[in-house]
Amino acid sequence: GLDDMLTNYHIKDDDGIVPTIGQDGSTVWISAATTRPSAGVIPDHNLTTVDFTQAVPQMITSFEDKGWPKQRVMMLAYFWGAL
Repeated sequence: GLDDMLTNYHIKDDDGIVPTIGQDGSTVWISAATTRPSAGVIPDHNLTTVDFTQAVPQMITSFEDKGWPKQRVMMLAYFWGAL
């Protein structure tokens, strides 16, 4: 369950599929069994305040680039700014 997932962070489902980017830029789904976890990914609970404050502007820019409604982008920006 949830407790097991929190203590065994790198468990993967061999029957699952994950999205990746194909050579032409399109989304391609591949078997989870053929992937490996990135060594550069930091679990959320280990993020520092500095890590989080660096990620927020990138997320906001990404939301704007993807055409999210301005009201929702601003709501999240104000929420994260208040943290």
